Amino acid sequence: MTPRDDDDKVALSYLGWFQAITLADMGAGDACERKALATLSEDAALKSDPQYWEVGRREYTLLRRLLEQYAPHLRSPTLIGRISQILQAGEVH
Repeated sequence: MTPRDDDDKVALSYLGWFQAITLADMGAGDACERKALATLSEDAALKSDPQYWEVGRREYTLLRRLLEQYAPHLRSPTLIGRISQILQAGEVH
């Protein structure tokens, strides 16, 4: 998928994280980490814009809760844990 200028930036952020989670569940460790770090980097540009207030805040908290809740059903707990760590490191307080 190629993002367009008119795409919702918050939705694209969620998409990036869900892609990282999917890669983790598939056991694709390197690809999972690359996608998570790339999404974190893309999100960094949004965090300072008040229009995207939830990126790095509510979004990351919700994603970490989702990972915690569904961890027993995912196949690669170590990779899922790594995504959670990346989300936690990127949280704005």
